[in-house]
Amino acid sequence: MRRFQWIVGIIALIGCIVSFSGCEEGRKMMEPLLPDAETNEPILPDTLISDANTPPNTLIAMAPKFTEGNSATRAIAENTESGVNIGTPIAATDTDSTILTYTLSGPDASSFSIDSTTGQLRTRAALDYETESTYTLTITVSDGSLTDIINVTVNVTDMADDAVSGIFSHIYWTDSWDCKIQHSNLSGANVEDLVPQVCPAYIAIDVTGGKMYWTESTLLPKIWRANLDGSNVENIVTQDWNTAGAISGIALDVAQDKMYWVNGRKIQRANLNGTDIEDLVLLKEGRAHWADIALDVVRGKLYWADGDKLYRVNLDGSNIQQIHDLSTINSVAVDVVGGKIYYSDGGNIRYSDLDGSNRESISISGSRGTVVKDIALDVAGGKVYWVGAAHHVGAGILSVNLDGTNMQLLVSTEAEEVRAPNSIALGTEPFSFR
Repeated sequence: MRRFQWIVGIIALIGCIVSFSGCEEGRKMMEPLLPDAETNEPILPDTLISDANTPPNTLIAMAPKFTEGNSATRAIAENTESGVNIGTPIAATDTDSTILTYTLSGPDASSFSIDSTTGQLRTRAALDYETESTYTLTITVSDGSLTDIINVTVNVTDMADDAVSGIFSHIYWTDSWDCKIQHSNLSGANVEDLVPQVCPAYIAIDVTGGKMYWTESTLLPKIWRANLDGSNVENIVTQDWNTAGAISGIALDVAQDKMYWVNGRKIQRANLNGTDIEDLVLLKEGRAHWADIALDVVRGKLYWADGDKLYRVNLDGSNIQQIHDLSTINSVAVDVVGGKIYYSDGGNIRYSDLDGSNRESISISGSRGTVVKDIALDVAGGKVYWVGAAHHVGAGILSVNLDGTNMQLLVSTEAEEVRAPNSIALGTEPFSFR
């Protein structure tokens, strides 16, 4: 149709030149193909009605279109409070209208709300994975006359009941002085050796699977795992110091069967059994990187504390962002449900929104540790636990309420069985998974 219209226009213009008639008709036929004054792109007659019953050059109103097509998926952690954003906005575009209105419908619409101007989906009530793990919604966008719809699936992420209910029962830590992994109950009593004669650096706990994972930062860097009682020790990753450097922080995405870690030169991930290793982030050259990491699997983010800065990146390694720049940042933990990041700054424990805004501090004045080496959160239990270090030998393991009250020294390095705790994680009774 465009080619025919263009040919007819040329013929009319030729007729204008020859007979001094048909100039106006030819100009009108060619007008849609003239370049746009701002973009210099040809204006093609995409929005022109060309049937016999409609006058030429009549514009067709274009309907809005969702940028994600006709379906989209979002995820949210169970028990997330009301009013929390669920992923990015489910937005649409419209070539001839800037005012769009979004509405929500579908069988599960009552559990959610939507910003009518942006398409941002939000929780209306806390969702329970065990009650319902998948919700189905329909979002409609309108420009006042025409509409488009998109079907949305919201997956609820299962947070281990221990983490949600605040019933962690044990503290696990690595001891880099005596080369072993130990644990105690939450009060610090009943300290036991679990895995002796290892050189552990950082530790992570798979509560639901009954496993602990730890990194070994020797001349032959490794990642190990074992049952929570210390049995069935497995070496699942071995790397070359010359190409990888020391392995430090480790974090688990159990639902996706992935583990993430930092070596001296990059951030990597693999399956929980150590297979299919991938490079995600290449760290800055010129120095060895010793960094702690934490995951927000609901929002698809990885956070890492690297010396004096705190960063985040998408779980696929894209979109690196610097969040904080302080004198020292040793460790990081994420409150997925509350949307907060906690981190240690020298001898302080601080927290902020996930983007780094609204910084606050938890008062730990009087703690024995001059440096907060590593932290672990029990958000539902209302506490943060940390390793406090003085000089080269740890001062112990401490806890404090999230509001800064009731600070306690739980495990002291003055005790004969504990020398230098380095990394800390929370878990459950190890024998419950036998």
